[in-house]
Order: sequence, then C-alpha cells, then structure tokens
Amino acid sequence: MELRSWAWNDHTRGILAGGFRGEFLVHASSKTTKEIRRSGAVTGAILGKAEIVGVRHYATEVEFLTDMPSHLVDHYFNDSQFACKKAAGFIVSNPVRFEKAVPYKGSSGFFDVPVLIVEATFSV
Repeated sequence: MELRSWAWNDHTRGILAGGFRGEFLVHASSKTTKEIRRSGAVTGAILGKAEIVGVRHYATEVEFLTDMPSHLVDHYFNDSQFACKKAAGFIVSNPVRFEKAVPYKGSSGFFDVPVLIVEATFSV
C-alpha cells in the first residue's frame, strides 16, 4: 500500500471516491533527501508502471495502525501523528519496472504525461 498525505482538495476527494483506478506511471521525484541522493537511486524519472486497485482512506489512528504491515514505507509515515492527518493508502497491484528510467520532471500528486513521452516509454 502506497501512502500519501496530499492536501484534501476536489482532485484528491475524486480519487478517494473512486475517480481513479487503473494503470499509472511510477515517477521518482527529483526532490529527495541527501540519503537517497547518496544511495545512487534514480530520481527525476519515470521508473515503471503499476495499477491502483483500491484506495483506503484513514480517518482514525486505529484504521491506520491496523493496516501498518501493508504499508510500503518504514519511516515517518508509520507514525501515529501521520494517521491523524487523514492519510490515504493506494492499494497497488501489478508493478512493472521499466528496463530504462525515462527522465521526466514530474509534479506533485497525479499529473499528466505528454503522449510522446508515454509512447516512447512503452517502446523502450
């Protein structure tokens, strides 16, 4: 389960209400910690694709802690204070890592990727 703490705007509410399910591109942000940069991890690129098959909205700390073993992170997200900020958990399935990362600046949250980039990504 991929966790997010995005601002609760109309776009996010639409996702939580079932407005988005299906395939999406997995992007690694270029804004990272020093530790991640030192590790040599690829940043600022599309790394692969996966499918969102469900969304879990955490309204209480109990709900958050119950799902904790399914969370794909082990740092500050797994903090009871985070649960109180109304986190969302995207239930992800069928991950595929591309052979080559595709450099792309990206943006916060879900964002559109130009068709030419998508076509080039899937022809790699």
